[in-house]
Amino acid sequence: MKVHYQKLPQPKLGPDQTGCYGHLLSINTGLKGISSSSYWTKILGTDTTKNFFEGNPAEIHDSGTYTVFVKDSFGCPGGDTINIHFNPLVKARAGDTDVCINDSVPMDAGVAGPGSTYIWFNRSHPNIILSTASHYTIPSATNIFGYPIEIIISQTINNIKCADTGLLAIKVHNKPTPTLKPLPDKCINDNAFSLTPFVDATHQTGGYWYYPNNHAAIVGEYLYPLIMGVTINDPTLGWIHYHYTDQFRCTADDSERIKISTLPQVYAGPDSEICTANGLYLLNDVSRSNPTGGTWVACPATQISYATPKKCNSVLRFQRFCIF
Repeated sequence: MKVHYQKLPQPKLGPDQTGCYGHLLSINTGLKGISSSSYWTKILGTDTTKNFFEGNPAEIHDSGTYTVFVKDSFGCPGGDTINIHFNPLVKARAGDTDVCINDSVPMDAGVAGPGSTYIWFNRSHPNIILSTASHYTIPSATNIFGYPIEIIISQTINNIKCADTGLLAIKVHNKPTPTLKPLPDKCINDNAFSLTPFVDATHQTGGYWYYPNNHAAIVGEYLYPLIMGVTINDPTLGWIHYHYTDQFRCTADDSERIKISTLPQVYAGPDSEICTANGLYLLNDVSRSNPTGGTWVACPATQISYATPKKCNSVLRFQRFCIF
């Protein structure tokens, strides 16, 4: 009987390797054609993903010590071990950012460790370096066409350079322009009324009303004249504001003044009574009424009404009678 001795397979994983975190490292047994199976196991280190593999080569995600077990076609075993190290993550920031015209736009480069280098470009002017710091700020975003920003981060550890490039699109939006309509004059005793019809239709949702002199005067969209108080005599009073925020978080305000009048103080003086065959006539002096310019309005027999041009009414009642 003839006996044949097969050499044990000897996988050679090579020297320890270093890579950049977030990028895979491929390791190979170095065996060609004689291995029927390869099993990989991580024996040291912390897993962030499954690190048990079958086949050749293996794609490695995490730092650690890895062992490969192989068997050839005769079932003869062999193995080797390798240390894999990944440098810290280098990840440049990327994506779109919406800003408002004239806004200051601060940006950070992304994720990187000590000793990293940074280069900021505007892709419209690639030969001009904007900054070499980890942060860059556009002082005032005045270009309505936006800013195509590119950031390159590099970090060298263990003689391995890891780098990443991020593309940032800074989109600049004009601020909204809510416009308020003139508000009607009101009397102090008028009912609350909605302010919504007094802002243009485009901006009726997404804003809120406020009266800085008395926040309780406006609840939601409703203004309460009695709570706001008289404003007609002081030009600094009655200014209500509408603060609007659009979908890009751009804000704008508009203001309008409402004039709220008090009820008139009518002084009719002492009654002068003239009794005639046709009944009682009342002659009254209204020269000292406040405000002036009112008109008498017919009322029931024992009262008359005095109305100002603002239509805030006061009523005088008389209790004298003539006996015929």
